[in-house]
Amino acid sequence: MRLSSSGSGLVPGNRDRGTVCHPRMERAIRATRVHIPTLTRRIWPCGVLGTLCALVLNGCGGGGGGGGSANIAPTANAGADQLVVPSSTVTLAGSGTDADGTVTSYRWTQTAGTSVTLNSATSATPAFTAPATTGSLSFSLTVTDDRGAVSAADTVVVDVETSVAVTGNVSFDFVPFRTLGTGIGLDYGNISAHPARGIVVEAIDAANATTIVASTITDGSGNYSLDLAPSRQVFIRVKAEMRKVPSAGSPSSWDVQIRDNTNANALYAIDGSAFNTSTAGTHDLRAPVAFGGLVYTDRRAAPFAILDAVYDPIHVVLTADPTLAFPPLDIYWSTRNQASANLNLATGLIGSTHFQTADPAGIYVQGLENDDTDEYDSHVIVHELGHYLLSSFSRDDSIGGPHSGENLDARVAFSEGWATAWSGIGLADPVYRDSLGPGQQSEFGFDIEQDAGGPSGWYSETAVQSLIYDLTDPIDDGLDTISLGFAPIYEVLINEVRTTDAFTTIYPFVRGLRARQPALLPAIDTLVQSRGIIPNQANPLISPDFGRNEIFDGGDPRNLPIYVPLDSGGSATVTSRAVASTDGSTRFNKLGNRRYLVFTLTAPQVVTIGVTAAGCSNIPGPATDPDVVLFHAGVEVARAETAGCDTLTTPGAIPAGVYVIETYEFSNINQADGMPAGDTDITVTLN
Repeated sequence: MRLSSSGSGLVPGNRDRGTVCHPRMERAIRATRVHIPTLTRRIWPCGVLGTLCALVLNGCGGGGGGGGSANIAPTANAGADQLVVPSSTVTLAGSGTDADGTVTSYRWTQTAGTSVTLNSATSATPAFTAPATTGSLSFSLTVTDDRGAVSAADTVVVDVETSVAVTGNVSFDFVPFRTLGTGIGLDYGNISAHPARGIVVEAIDAANATTIVASTITDGSGNYSLDLAPSRQVFIRVKAEMRKVPSAGSPSSWDVQIRDNTNANALYAIDGSAFNTSTAGTHDLRAPVAFGGLVYTDRRAAPFAILDAVYDPIHVVLTADPTLAFPPLDIYWSTRNQASANLNLATGLIGSTHFQTADPAGIYVQGLENDDTDEYDSHVIVHELGHYLLSSFSRDDSIGGPHSGENLDARVAFSEGWATAWSGIGLADPVYRDSLGPGQQSEFGFDIEQDAGGPSGWYSETAVQSLIYDLTDPIDDGLDTISLGFAPIYEVLINEVRTTDAFTTIYPFVRGLRARQPALLPAIDTLVQSRGIIPNQANPLISPDFGRNEIFDGGDPRNLPIYVPLDSGGSATVTSRAVASTDGSTRFNKLGNRRYLVFTLTAPQVVTIGVTAAGCSNIPGPATDPDVVLFHAGVEVARAETAGCDTLTTPGAIPAGVYVIETYEFSNINQADGMPAGDTDITVTLN
């Protein structure tokens, strides 16, 4: 088995590749010029001498003087002969040249074989559908130049021959985890071949590796079949690309590709050996992995393992919406990808395995061996797929950042809790495992269904993940008596969560679920409250999406209410908490760092929001640094983030509706201002 792209196992980064054609060499035609002497002014009768008259006039430039030269006829080139299979689409590769001018038109004529219809007989490259029967077709091409001269005809032959079926199976080596109870980390003693499902297989011209002869998609068992013309040298290329195009009766679509962010975003692929299609036969390909006890010696299976991790989850989504068109998704993996505080995607410093919407958008997967590799950690990959789904079809207001079971900003708790729950739903397995360390022999893991030992509450990703998973799973245990499956969850995500005026937290999700499942209200409320979340948020003054009646405060009463109501002309004071942490880079997304306020406009108007705190107006240097951001339905409207006290004024009148204010002490989320973090009371005024 050889590697494509000069042994790199990669195909250059463009998604689309054209076919390179090889036209025949053009025949040179040398024109012979005949000299005709200048005539006297004698008028010849055009009859018997009519022909001579015409010749003389042409030779003398039509009598207009000046001595013009004879036009050289253009040359037609009908392209190389072709070998095609019945009923295939054929494109003729015509061209024309003119030594003393330009070619202005083309004319094709079929001269032999079963009659076919060209889509344009006056195009240089017309197309047609080959007959369903075998045989030989001939076409002639003439071209006309800008002075009206017509070329001699050139002929191309298209032989229609019975196709040859080339079949095979594509697989990749998969490294499982050790059986729980016998060890942890990856088990290199039990590597097995898994089918590469739904991926792109191409037959490539052996003489020109950029020419794709035919392509197909493997089935659910990794099998493929290609109908190829006989007597052609080709090899099979398998791309790390899972693709489906819409078709009659199956309108869903997706395109997931595994690329190397440290090699110009090249697409991974493996190539088989060249063979002649006349011999046909079976051509299997397997992407291998080999581990020498200390280091990997072959990792070609890794991109295909990552790709296969998303196969089942995509089909779970289709159970809720069979017509869904997934946006293209690139997943970036490299043996150099590693965690780092200093990001440089092109060199492999990716921060951690994550999903990002910033360009280049996609999922970035760690791959540095003896540190943290994630290519065989299916739950980790599908967790990031959950963020992609939320961003693509619902809404995700998360501010991101590190998370490991502590009390989080409510947006982060919902986003991360959903993504982890989705990994269990998509893989039909609640046991989350993440390999790491020397030899990949350590791991981090937990049971999604069991809260993973984290806190309860609207600020807890573990509470959110276990709640969502319990709502879907078929097993009733303890207070869990609900088995909804995925479709009802999906409907809430693409409706109530996507359209909420509040931030995307657990509350719009619970509100939508309760509204859509009235027969299950007691069971839903019991399950939600068991996670430290108040489910029944009825309040005549504010939507349940704002958690107005919440009583769980995460250990500090200053965290409630979650959204502080604010009236025009009024003010309110909230506390931005420092939260116990010595690292400002990990503090910014924790519960209490940022506080929310909510107000409603009944008519369009310019809005001014002021934020002050003790010492923020000190000169020359403020003692505090309160900042403010204004949102509408999760979209930022404006922000004020200067040193000291701040005032935000909207750029013109904003529409009537519900708005959310976010405020925070900057030193509590970022130490760039050089001031010590500390609990800060911020007064917010609205005018």
